Amino acid sequence: MEELLQKDLETLKGVYDFSFLFSYTLHPKEIVSYYKKNKYLFYRLMAKSKSGTMHMGLSDDGLCLKNTCYGNYQVDFIDRYIKENRCHTILEIGSGQGANLLSLASRNKECFFYGIDLYPSIDKRLENVSLLKGDYHDLSEIADHTIDLVYGIETLCYSVEKEKVFQEVQRILKKDGFFVLFDGYANKKRDTLNALEKEVTLFTERGWMLSCFEYVHHLDYYARSHDFSILRKENMKKKLQAHVDSYKNRLDRVFQHKWFCKLAFSFLPKEILGNFASVYFLSNGIRSDLFCYYLHVFQRK
Repeated sequence: MEELLQKDLETLKGVYDFSFLFSYTLHPKEIVSYYKKNKYLFYRLMAKSKSGTMHMGLSDDGLCLKNTCYGNYQVDFIDRYIKENRCHTILEIGSGQGANLLSLASRNKECFFYGIDLYPSIDKRLENVSLLKGDYHDLSEIADHTIDLVYGIETLCYSVEKEKVFQEVQRILKKDGFFVLFDGYANKKRDTLNALEKEVTLFTERGWMLSCFEYVHHLDYYARSHDFSILRKENMKKKLQAHVDSYKNRLDRVFQHKWFCKLAFSFLPKEILGNFASVYFLSNGIRSDLFCYYLHVFQRK
């Protein structure tokens, strides 16, 4: 597997000057800019996501099909959880531009949804949706024990204080309420990585504007420390691999034309280039178990 990572690194170095990845301050406004630019350029053109949702493609059969891509799996799972457990009040942490809220609130009109983000927005206003401007490490606008279900899709990776998030979520959830997470993590502890793995990890983190990938099993400690049971902990590798391979294959075809890439990349925003790099590394990063993508379901005791 190391040979695959080394080859990926050499391919990218042939078309990239990685120094731009370290020009970011990782300020929240830069992260918002990253998502906006990738929504319109990367996801709607390359991924062909009409809704603009920006989540990993997952499928139960492990095949990469159009109707299983772009976050359908994650939103459908949460929709089923809301219905099966008769949840009425739901919070999305890191709601971003509101695509998940819009989909779920439209399907569950009898429920009320909150979305919290530093810069929240939504394409269409719905009566059963309220947007909160703020940091999900501080949920003080929400009263104790008032929420049935909290969910986050690929947002907790941006937190460097995940234990604080668990503490706040525990406070606002009703007894037996649920905390559902889909997210990416490191599958190995940092101090066990070799030089190649460290380099690939660093470039992948910076391309996605992450401070660092958290070791996945740290979440068990955070959950148990704040009175949560772990109902489900699933490595989604088999559901994800075909999708990230598909993205890498498309990029491989582009990267074959080095001079064209260098010219074209001189005009593209750095946010797009960073995403290209991270997506490219992800395929063999997942395959080699350097990175992982998990579904967690926690329940407040």
